[in-house]
Amino acid sequence: MSKRLHDLTQGLQFRILTPLFLLMSFVTILFFYGYWWQYQEARSQVEADLSHFVQGLAHNQEVSFTTTQNLLITLSQVADIRSDNCNSFLNQVHQQYFYHSAFGIADLEGNVTCFSQPLSKPLNVKDRYYFQEALKTKRFVVGDYIIGRPMGTPTLSFSYPILNAQGEVEKVLFTGLTLNWLNESLQDIPLMPGSVLSLLDNKGNLLARQPSNEQAIGKPAESYLLDSLRDQESAVFAYRTEDSNAKEERYLVAFTGLDTTRTQFVLYLPENLAFSKTRKVFLEMSLSLLVFCGLVLISIYLVLNRWVIQPTTTLIESILEIRQGKITVHPQLISLKRKGELGHLTQEFKAMTEFLLERKLAVDLAEAELKASNLRLQEESLRDPLTKLFNRRYLEESLSREIAKSHRSGRNLAVVMIDVDYFKRFNDQFGHIAGDSVLIEIAKLLQNNVRAEDIACRFGGEEFTLVLTDISQEAVLKRLEEIRYCASKLNIAYQGQSLGKITLSLGLACLKRSEGSLESVINLADKALYRAKEQGRNQLVIAS
Repeated sequence: MSKRLHDLTQGLQFRILTPLFLLMSFVTILFFYGYWWQYQEARSQVEADLSHFVQGLAHNQEVSFTTTQNLLITLSQVADIRSDNCNSFLNQVHQQYFYHSAFGIADLEGNVTCFSQPLSKPLNVKDRYYFQEALKTKRFVVGDYIIGRPMGTPTLSFSYPILNAQGEVEKVLFTGLTLNWLNESLQDIPLMPGSVLSLLDNKGNLLARQPSNEQAIGKPAESYLLDSLRDQESAVFAYRTEDSNAKEERYLVAFTGLDTTRTQFVLYLPENLAFSKTRKVFLEMSLSLLVFCGLVLISIYLVLNRWVIQPTTTLIESILEIRQGKITVHPQLISLKRKGELGHLTQEFKAMTEFLLERKLAVDLAEAELKASNLRLQEESLRDPLTKLFNRRYLEESLSREIAKSHRSGRNLAVVMIDVDYFKRFNDQFGHIAGDSVLIEIAKLLQNNVRAEDIACRFGGEEFTLVLTDISQEAVLKRLEEIRYCASKLNIAYQGQSLGKITLSLGLACLKRSEGSLESVINLADKALYRAKEQGRNQLVIAS
């Protein structure tokens, strides 16, 4: 403990701040006590004025909503609402109350049966809050902020049930105040320069604002502001902006609670305007201390800049680089040597950075190996391990895709089944390794005689399959005859002994326009191959 106390007394902050604290503590206490007393008096008065102001706005808003309520109640009792002429009647009402987005009537299933504007397609509002609440409560409902269907206009919705003689809901009458009208009406309210007045719905969406900001209308207010509104019990509280990209400012925020209108007013008033007179007095009082404090602050800044600010700035720069994914040891940290708490922190940070750099390199290497392994496994799952041609699984997936393309575009598609004639002879006479050599050479021959867009696969055993896209039957025949001829000229030797002449039997099925499926086209080519074998092998047969 004594050693730590010695280190503390030798610390930079203690050596700088102790003389300053002893010199200015008494004067500072007296100065700020007087300012605090004046500030509290001014704050109490401003908070009371702000609370009365927003409560008055809320009352006026409730009167405005009551007007809409009375309008809907009156309309629900008009006979034209239940007539076949209700569309025309609602259109006339909308022309008179132009600040409403539209008027409509929905049946118990939410289907809109009457609307003030022509509808291009059926409209259903069963999912809307105002419709559901009107059915449940049988009362006037203030809904949520919505984008009205089908007008596409941002509105605050309202509804009222149309009751029958038995008092049961028969239909629901609904309308909406356009947010543009709400926003314009808010512009006429006199505010102190620099203050902001907002109208929010129960979900925290911005309905109107002064000064106007059309881009923000309909969007949620800042989450930290909404959390502050929920946590406050009084109608006025202090609020500090949390935008890291902007200069921090303090506001007094006055608000109204959510009432029957399901909306609330929020008024921001910058503290520098609310307490301008009090701060003017404070500035006058602090003028006498300005020269002395200025000299002290300059001295403190020079010392702190040399011993604290510069090393701390270097640490912060390194932290930001790590946060951005650039894990490197800052050059200034390598040469930075300090004693005390800051020096210890610097050394620990250097060690942590080096550790993170080693871990990052290990992770990057592991990710690269994993990616290469995944690519290799994917390639192996689609390739025949012996011939390196695509396997039957890839054939079925690719052929289905090519058939679908052929159906859409009308392009020709050719499927060829190929069998090595008398392949069992190679295995029986020379061994399976010799037979594998034959399959490998045939695979090379096929791969060298198809285009990049064609597909060469090993179907199974000694059978191969070719898929030739966008090619005429004449071109296919020519290509296959070349392959058959080249196969007959192959001279494959195993352990110095020639394996003899190799011939191929080929079955061709051509898919034209929208004919055939995966199973049918392979079946046709397979039958053609079977006929080629029956007719003596070493030939090409076209499926009929």
